[in-house]
Amino acid sequence: PKKLAIILDIDETSLSNYSSMIQRDFGGNHKQFHQDVMTANAPAIEPMLSLYKNVLNHKVNVFFVTGRKEPERQATEQNLIKAGYHQWSGLYLRPVNYSSKSIIPFKSHARKIITEKGYTIIASIGDQQSDLQGGYAQQVFKLPNPYYYLP
Repeated sequence: PKKLAIILDIDETSLSNYSSMIQRDFGGNHKQFHQDVMTANAPAIEPMLSLYKNVLNHKVNVFFVTGRKEPERQATEQNLIKAGYHQWSGLYLRPVNYSSKSIIPFKSHARKIITEKGYTIIASIGDQQSDLQGGYAQQVFKLPNPYYYLP
């Protein structure tokens, strides 16, 4: 039997940062976003949490691949657990020394690593093109994000 997996993005896919965005009138900078991440209190996006639980019930592995940075790992893990995401097979965060202007190479490489571990990625779900581009997933699903775009 194949080891099946799905890939989920975090921000505006699995967790909502809407309350932080509205407090800043949909503005802000990297420092403010980092502070929001470190509070670890973003709520789950309920339909995604429901999908997540359904996928786990069907013995499909879940991996999170996010543009959040490695120093935010502990807060990210705490937030995922607090929001109801209690088990996953891997969490890939952007390395501190990542220098590309686009996050696409990082996310694509993370998916490649997952497939090299023997998983078949049946779906990659996210709110940015970077969650979809670069291969290694049988199906991709783009969720709407009217708030921001990441290259």
